[in-house]
Amino acid sequence: MAPRVVIDSLTVTGGLSGIAVSGADRMSVRNCIVQNIGSEGISFFHGATGTVDNCTVQNAGRNGIAIIHGATATVINSTISGNAGAGIHVPSGSSARIGISPFLFAYAPNTISNNGSSGISVANGSAALIGGNTISGNGITSGALFGRSGIFVLYANADIVGSNTITSNAGSGVSAQGSGILIGDPTFGLSTANTITGNNTSGAGFEGGVLEFLGSSLDIRDATINGNTGNGVTLSTRSSARMLNDTVNSNTGHGILLSLGGGLLLHSPAVTAAGNGGSGLFCNDGEASAAGDFSGISGGVICTGF
Repeated sequence: MAPRVVIDSLTVTGGLSGIAVSGADRMSVRNCIVQNIGSEGISFFHGATGTVDNCTVQNAGRNGIAIIHGATATVINSTISGNAGAGIHVPSGSSARIGISPFLFAYAPNTISNNGSSGISVANGSAALIGGNTISGNGITSGALFGRSGIFVLYANADIVGSNTITSNAGSGVSAQGSGILIGDPTFGLSTANTITGNNTSGAGFEGGVLEFLGSSLDIRDATINGNTGNGVTLSTRSSARMLNDTVNSNTGHGILLSLGGGLLLHSPAVTAAGNGGSGLFCNDGEASAAGDFSGISGGVICTGF
């Protein structure tokens, strides 16, 4: 496909593929409706680059938007809902900017909701910048390949910059395996506050607000992680985190759970953890450790230092 092509105000309904961009440079898809597609709604692949702006992508048989095989794309001001797979899927060494305008460097929010798998999945060496989005009600299909979380990161990296509301997803609000996650990034000069609330509607025992395992690394600042079913934050299987200025309240399990070698540094400004169903901070084995500013933790600190 030729570079700098614009697809504007097109409605695509039915068929196997919606809009597929292979190898093109600076492709723009804007003001479009893509719906009831048998496979991917919109896909960028084979190193393609481009932007999806002010589009509705719904009821695709696989993922709503797929950015794959080394592609790079920006998704802004769009609604991605009711797709059988993930709302936005970013695997295989690709990169995405989701909800952040590359031109004005401001939030340009997407609504990503009621998809069969996770709202956003980032996998296998890919990376994503995620900001300003409402990510809700995803994971409606039991046993979905890329989880049932608001944001699911598998052996990849995600920068969840700020102004995201991640709520009422079937699995965890944010879940990561063997990955690096930053929640709240001040380097962009944008709001760093994220809200992760009311997740794990399926009631699965290992899910919750934020779930990190298999050696994941996490930095959380300025986040509200409240009212989730299960733990507010879980760090397991040698995953580690730094937390500062977060609120972890009224989750049904522990506020923060460390297990199987999980490690935590509580930095100032202090993290607040109160009113959770279990302890404010709980280590459930001798290999898990925490250190730092415990002044905001109530409901019990059952944990040893490093």
